[in-house]
Amino acid sequence: MGLLLMVFLFFSSCKKKDAEPSNTQKLTSYNWLIATAKIDPALQVNSLESVGSIYDRMEPCYQDDKTKFSSDGAYTVDKSTNKCNGSDQNFSGSWAFQNNESKLYMSNFGNTSTPVTFSVNELSSFVVTLSYPISNTAELTTVLKAYGLDGLLQKATVPSSIPSGTKFILTMRAL
Repeated sequence: MGLLLMVFLFFSSCKKKDAEPSNTQKLTSYNWLIATAKIDPALQVNSLESVGSIYDRMEPCYQDDKTKFSSDGAYTVDKSTNKCNGSDQNFSGSWAFQNNESKLYMSNFGNTSTPVTFSVNELSSFVVTLSYPISNTAELTTVLKAYGLDGLLQKATVPSSIPSGTKFILTMRAL
């Protein structure tokens, strides 16, 4: 009888691990706030100025934007309480994982009407880090315009060739 009780207690104390949430569940369970946004390596856009940290150059009205991914493949960016101007509106687009969830496609990235496909560097329940290769001025312009920094290019001399391996890295944290 004692042996039977010990066997019962042993098996009843074993717990099954909860299944790891899918990447879709991780992405759609939270609102996401920008933690960092940068160009790596930093680009020299004129003789005096380089562009590395985009986050540090953003107006506060971009820093508090919240992105919400929905399980139906839509996403919305809530411009929050800090608006850049009175007509600042929320915007939306579609999203989808690609290549076995190693890529994240977003239409209308940064309300630029431009689709962007990011590499997924990290996706946990609390952090998502994405990267986007920048190999030409058009790609650089898309990234800067998404955060209201396209004026940097209007007053600067952009390098005619962007170094190989240059990328935009975006890290967001869950709220």
